[in-house]
Amino acid sequence: MRYKWIVVLLVVLAVGIGGYLYNKYRIAPAMQFSTLDLIDLNGNPIDIEGLKGKKVFVNFFGTWCGPCLHEFPILERTQAILENEGYLFICVSDEEPAKLKAFRQRVNARIVIAHSKRSLKEMGINSIPTNYVLNPQSEIVFKQVGEITGTPDEFAQQLRNINY
Repeated sequence: MRYKWIVVLLVVLAVGIGGYLYNKYRIAPAMQFSTLDLIDLNGNPIDIEGLKGKKVFVNFFGTWCGPCLHEFPILERTQAILENEGYLFICVSDEEPAKLKAFRQRVNARIVIAHSKRSLKEMGINSIPTNYVLNPQSEIVFKQVGEITGTPDEFAQQLRNINY
């Protein structure tokens, strides 16, 4: 009987730890975009609140992250598809601006790349890529941890289908 309780305790413990880890690494955290401290790669501040009226796609990424690098061309092409529909795409990293500039040049990026003065970890971003979509009132209407999949046309349609 004693071993039965030990097994039950271990199962409950495993489920609890599994739930904690899933919640920490696979669910995008609540985010206060008004508190972000971002600069573009020319050193100019980016105020997310100042982008009200636009649909803003925010991607937290790393230049060293395989899934981030894989989805980057999808984001670039999706931005081109949606550029006349009021969308703005911003990719945010806490890496040094010089490293982000080199990355932008290497991939010939047209998308806005921003440096966060706060670490992603400090903001609760534990997994990258992590993506958010803000409606024109700067409210989160979509969030996802993990790589964007599908074609740029499919992803553009997914963004159009969000209830803004």
